[in-house]
Amino acid sequence: MDAVKKRLAKQVAETMKGIWNSGMTTATGGNISVKDSEGNTWATPSGVDKGVLTYKDIVCISPDGDVISSRGYSPTSEFSFHRAIYETRPDLKAVIHAHPPALVSFSLAGKVPELHLIPQIQRICGSAGFAPYKISGSEDLAERVAEQVKDGHNCIIMENHATVVAGSTLDEAYQRFEAFETCAKIIINAKRLGNLKNFQNVSEITGEPGLKEYMSGSEPGRHQAEIAARDRICEFAERACRHNLLLSSIGAISVRLEKGDFIITPGGKDRRYLKAGDLVRITDGYKEPGIQPDISWLLHMEIYNQHPEVSTVITSCAPYSMAFGLTGTEIDIKTSPEGFVLLRNVINLADVNPWVNSREVAARLSEDAPCILAENQALIVTGKKILQAFERLEVTEFTARSLIDSLPIEGAKRLSEKRLKELKDKFLAI
Repeated sequence: MDAVKKRLAKQVAETMKGIWNSGMTTATGGNISVKDSEGNTWATPSGVDKGVLTYKDIVCISPDGDVISSRGYSPTSEFSFHRAIYETRPDLKAVIHAHPPALVSFSLAGKVPELHLIPQIQRICGSAGFAPYKISGSEDLAERVAEQVKDGHNCIIMENHATVVAGSTLDEAYQRFEAFETCAKIIINAKRLGNLKNFQNVSEITGEPGLKEYMSGSEPGRHQAEIAARDRICEFAERACRHNLLLSSIGAISVRLEKGDFIITPGGKDRRYLKAGDLVRITDGYKEPGIQPDISWLLHMEIYNQHPEVSTVITSCAPYSMAFGLTGTEIDIKTSPEGFVLLRNVINLADVNPWVNSREVAARLSEDAPCILAENQALIVTGKKILQAFERLEVTEFTARSLIDSLPIEGAKRLSEKRLKELKDKFLAI
């Protein structure tokens, strides 16, 4: 196996293993394939534990249908719909099929998550379709799936089964798969809270003004403080992804530097594996050449301009917090001491696009309101240090989850005014 093929086989194995490690499929459930430039398809094997896959387990299927396996494995028993996807849509080069719990819930109910409810997720996923039930591994099922990709859908719910997602690369397919499952989680959580708001007229998330690039040789030099800040952003981005606070393709972290400059996570790069050089420095409307910042950069810049006390901004689509946004329900932080002391207040902002109306959104933040939930767009969290902002993100999401989980046991009870005053006097007194 040459180096290129070995790298492709390793990527298939590591992606499948990562999906299992994240609890998004079972040990022998699900499969992945990738098509290479020579027309070969590299696929996970049938019946092998997904938690311990290595590149040596991955099976190669030639354009003629010959199977090559160093360990004598057969390709996944569901390879028929992988093949049908590639034949129907030549632009698609990678397929992921798995059994993530939230999407399986939709498949059992015969429903498709409404991607338009969360514009950031719709931007990643495109459109979603529904393949009526046919027995697993059959040509009939392959035909049903092919019909959906032919109609332009990248993400498909398979009735009473699971999901299949495709992309032009394996990275793109994974980003769609992860975002599709997150959308399903958000909607399920929101329906536990109550009725979803009507978001039929969803604002576009694009429209931010462009950034000019530094002229060659005029880029600011990186001092020790910036080097340390870049390393911290990469560390916290990976930790946030591990705990489902950021997605590999959605969410951003920035840190203020001197004179109003700041560095921010890039667009189009996997948040789990960022390196210091991937981050983008923005200075007076100019950015580093050759790298695009996250779509939220204008909001981050407005927050820093209006709030000199803020040194870190995080934007997130955390699934429990976003459920409150879809229903317009308050995340009641006055139910726990930790939430009240760390957050003080989480503002619900309706009918405002934070990427377009950045100045208006930034103006709503304050020392007593460091977090904003911009309905179906994002959770926006600020802090004087990166750890404080990260902790606020965690506590907001943990509180949101606890509030939802408390509903079947009579719901959360607010702290009394007396207890809130005690907390203010002890922890928040100036």
